[in-house]
Amino acid sequence: LLREHFKKEFSQASPISESGLQSMDQQFLQKALKVIDIHIADSEFSVEQFAELMALSRVQLHRKMKAITDLSAGDFIKSIRLRKAAEMLKLRTGNVADIAYAVGFNNPSWFAESFKKQFGVLPSEYGKT
Repeated sequence: LLREHFKKEFSQASPISESGLQSMDQQFLQKALKVIDIHIADSEFSVEQFAELMALSRVQLHRKMKAITDLSAGDFIKSIRLRKAAEMLKLRTGNVADIAYAVGFNNPSWFAESFKKQFGVLPSEYGKT
């Protein structure tokens, strides 16, 4: 049930909510989000660096992330980057390419493809209602 909850939560653009997580898992996710937030613009930020900053091996990080969120560590990083981009697009803080670079994507077309896959709409159309 936790996997399903976090899989849905991390594939949407809504803010991360406090949930009924056990305190250890909640602390782990808060630390993970803080680490990713610090390195969000770094396109070279890797799963290996993420694991090192989380004081885990790459395999342990993968297992823990998969158990809690049903996402691999790499997919978790990408999901957080895309959610940050969605927030920036709603606030209209720049054009799509600028936002793509600001959240760590080197290629705006890969960003657009990833964004559409996660949110079902192109970034240029996101937030236009």
